[in-house]
Amino acid sequence: MAGPVNAPSISRKKAMGFANQSTPGTPVTITSADCIDVSSVSYSPNAITSTDPRYTGSIHRPGEILIGATWSVDFEWLIHGIGNNAVPAANAFLPGRILQQWGFTENRFTTGIASEAYSAGTTTAATLGATAAGTLQLYKGLVVNFASVAAAPGGFAMIRDYQASKVATLARLHTGFSATGNYTIPQQLAYTSSIVDPVAGASITVWEDGHRLNFADMRPTAATIQLVTAGRDGSDSYCKLTGSFSGTLVSEANEAAPAVTISTAIPPMRNGRQDIAHVQIGGSSVTIDLGLRSGYPSNPNQTEGYDAGVVVESKRAASYELYKVARTVVDFNALALAQSQWASQFFWGLAAGNYMGVMIDQQRFNYRSTQEGQDFITTQGDSWIDGMDKALSITFPVLY
Repeated sequence: MAGPVNAPSISRKKAMGFANQSTPGTPVTITSADCIDVSSVSYSPNAITSTDPRYTGSIHRPGEILIGATWSVDFEWLIHGIGNNAVPAANAFLPGRILQQWGFTENRFTTGIASEAYSAGTTTAATLGATAAGTLQLYKGLVVNFASVAAAPGGFAMIRDYQASKVATLARLHTGFSATGNYTIPQQLAYTSSIVDPVAGASITVWEDGHRLNFADMRPTAATIQLVTAGRDGSDSYCKLTGSFSGTLVSEANEAAPAVTISTAIPPMRNGRQDIAHVQIGGSSVTIDLGLRSGYPSNPNQTEGYDAGVVVESKRAASYELYKVARTVVDFNALALAQSQWASQFFWGLAAGNYMGVMIDQQRFNYRSTQEGQDFITTQGDSWIDGMDKALSITFPVLY
């Protein structure tokens, strides 16, 4: 017999808004202006239960005691540029809010350094010119371009160390780099890992085809930066941030999902540079795991019995899927044995305004394993990231 039909929710009608709270326990009201062009959004309750120990006079036990629940929100953001305009205002680049939750500091480098001479150039360093400030580590994690190597972005390099003497040490090896020449530091929006504790928790709103869910005091429980080389099969050939947050569901409402602007193309990771320990080498992927862990202090004064989460630990590592090359090119066993600290840098994009750079500094390599049976021999292995302040960087150069 025919009866009433209740239309199912449509999975594509989703949106997610994200804002950082200034105070734990005080949610931010999310609007459509806070929506980020994310994908793979999901949420789930994590019930907190305890066994009911009471006797029933039979073999049957009563059901669990429901103490409360935490809620998880998972998502991905496909990495793309900020547009070839002036550097956005503070906190205006919405995905940057996610990075701030992960312990990164926003660095708005709004006044670039125009072409001027450098001196004492080597394959790994140069002394910057008169316009550059002599402030320790001021430019660490930023992009610099050397015209003697190539016009931007071909001469891009990440600065892994900057001294008050204006010596900039680079994360790549500039073969044939001249001792003198010109350099520029373009305007850029950079996010660098910070020794300062992350900001207060986040407010996240998920819309799901007419259903609005408001979460507060959300803290990261998983955070990775995945760099995936563009493959011939086209599957998942893009770079992304993947995040999981845990916190409290504070309210729900019936509200249609807002429109989310999709204005920037997703640049595949190709036609760029991948330099690992000063070697330009091919591979399928690199994953940076921030190893974040949050704690939740017990508090009977709170509705759920605990305070808002606090990030209590970060243990960072990178996982590399690379092709095996001759030991004369790079000897990873020797690098693991020496336990010296090295840098890696990655550049890719489509054009100015949609070009990105990522740097890992102060990392030590573990031994690597090999995998055969495919067309090529590949190697897998990790690195441990020891550096704290500005050891990780993701930057978006513009107007170069």
